[in-house]
Amino acid sequence: MHIRAAFDLLVRDLADAYQDLGEARSVARIAFEDLLGIRAPFPTIAFSSRQEAIFEDFHRRLLQGEPVQYVTGQAYFYGEKFDVSPAVLIPRPETEELTEWALEILNRQTAAGKAPCVLDIGAGSGCISIILKKKYPQAEVWAMDVSLPALETASRNAEAHQAAIGFKLADLLDASLWGELPEADLLVSNPPYIPETERQDLARRVLAFEPGLALFVPAEDPLRFYRAMGELAQQRLTENGSLLAECHYLFAGAVEELWKSQGFAFTELRKDLSGLERMVRASRVPFLP
Repeated sequence: MHIRAAFDLLVRDLADAYQDLGEARSVARIAFEDLLGIRAPFPTIAFSSRQEAIFEDFHRRLLQGEPVQYVTGQAYFYGEKFDVSPAVLIPRPETEELTEWALEILNRQTAAGKAPCVLDIGAGSGCISIILKKKYPQAEVWAMDVSLPALETASRNAEAHQAAIGFKLADLLDASLWGELPEADLLVSNPPYIPETERQDLARRVLAFEPGLALFVPAEDPLRFYRAMGELAQQRLTENGSLLAECHYLFAGAVEELWKSQGFAFTELRKDLSGLERMVRASRVPFLP
C-alpha cells in the first residue's frame, strides 16, 4: 500500500467515528508522525513491510475507538510531552488553564521570597506537578494518587523531565493518611467530578479506555472530593496558602459555597476559555495582589 493512500484511507475510516473530518485528519496525522516517523506531505511510495505492519496495528486500534494518545503512548501538555496509558487520564486543555492559575499563585509566593511547597492531589500522569516544578525549581513539589499504576506513570514522566518530585500513594478520602502528607502552600487538584448519571453523554473512546476511577463520582455526592480537600486543607494548608481545583462547570458555585462553609473566607471562580466556570480557589486570608 502507498503511504498517501493509507493516510487517506485512515482519515475516511475515522471520519464517522469522530464525526469531524478535521479531527479525523489530525488524529491520522499524529499516528503517522509519531508511530511511523512520516510527516506531511505524505509521499506516494509504498510502505516497507515493517511500516505496513505498524500501520495495520494502529489502524485497527484507532477504529476500535482507542484514543490516539494511548496508541502512541504520549500526549502533549503545556507544550511538553508526557507518557500516558489507560492508567491515567489524557491531559485536557482545561487542566492547562488550571496549571496556568497555579503558576500565577506560585509566582506571587516566590516574589514574596518564599520557597513554596505544593501538593498535587490526584496526580495522574504528573503533568500538573511536573510543569510547576519545571517552572519553579525552587518549589518543593509532591504528587499523590490512589492508583499505583498512575504514580508509576507520573514517576517515569518526572524522571524524563528531570523534575525532582516526591510521590505519595494515598487516598484523599482516607483522613487517617493525611498526617503523612506535607504541609503545603498550594494544594492543587483535578479530581474526579463527573456524576455517574452523565456516563451516557461521554464518547465511547473515553468510557472504554480512560480510567473511570479518575472521572466519575456518585451522582448523590458529586462534591465528595472537594469536601475532603477542604477538610485536608484545614490540617495541611499553611495560613497564607491557597486551595485550587478544577471542577464541573455545573458545580463550580457549589464548590465555592462548600469551601466558604468550611472556613475559607476568600474564594474566587475562574472561567475557562469556553466561558464556563471551571476552576475554584480558596484561602483563609486575602489573596496577594
